[in-house]
Amino acid sequence: MTLTDSAGNPAPSIRDSSAAPFAGMMVEGGKAQVTYVFVVPDDGRNPVTITIAYSASSPTLAFAGEIAGS
Repeated sequence: MTLTDSAGNPAPSIRDSSAAPFAGMMVEGGKAQVTYVFVVPDDGRNPVTITIAYSASSPTLAFAGEIAGS
């Protein structure tokens, strides 16, 4: 999983107590919940793009949108 800011720069991910990255195996049709934490400057949050690539032979998923400042 990667996140790029509005300028196309990759955002660094951090591991803290709120992070819960994916681990293990999933069955077809299964569900999982994960939490990744990225550092994105306020001026780079409109929009961001999240890209998920499971494997080289699987389709890549991409989501784009604005995130709120905190």
